[in-house]
Amino acid sequence: TDEECYKVEIVGRTDGFIGLFAHVKDTWGAFVKPDNLQPLYSYQDIEEGKYTRNEKTYYNHEKGHIKIIKNDEVKEPKDFEPTKKVHDILSAYLKVRTIDLGKFKKGDTTLLYTYYDNAFYDLVLKYDGKERIKTKTPFGKVDAHRVFIMIPKNDVFPEEGGVVAWISADQNQLPLKIEAKMFFGKAYCDLLSYKK
Repeated sequence: TDEECYKVEIVGRTDGFIGLFAHVKDTWGAFVKPDNLQPLYSYQDIEEGKYTRNEKTYYNHEKGHIKIIKNDEVKEPKDFEPTKKVHDILSAYLKVRTIDLGKFKKGDTTLLYTYYDNAFYDLVLKYDGKERIKTKTPFGKVDAHRVFIMIPKNDVFPEEGGVVAWISADQNQLPLKIEAKMFFGKAYCDLLSYKK
């Protein structure tokens, strides 16, 4: 498609001493429509120890249809109700930025209909309150919304609710930090810079 869209990508690697014991080389990406933050195409290239997965997913939101290519094999297409407005993991994370977390109280939840790992489910976002955190960005110490992302247990995430995100508690609601419990231990992702 020639549609203009955002590209979002997260890359994870083991480095230094830990790399001697646990090999991780992960790339997650998505091309996302700017108007509604729904994905047009998403991809995963996963290497974690002996576990590998290469997956490409194409979304047709008008027809409610998903085409999946996993490890170079075309899988059975998936259908969904177009009114459900399906997301992948990365576009769902972007969508969180449009939700006014300042109105949430600790324990409040919201749902995003999500496709991940060959299944559709309601991704639960559970608000855990505000927290002052130290960032690796030029911001220094800032107030942030702490949100649990309840991803069902799977090969990559062995614990439901094992992903925590810190979103800046201002009008930008920037994704400052993510912490994820994975099969080899904890993985961290920090925002180092951004531009408008």
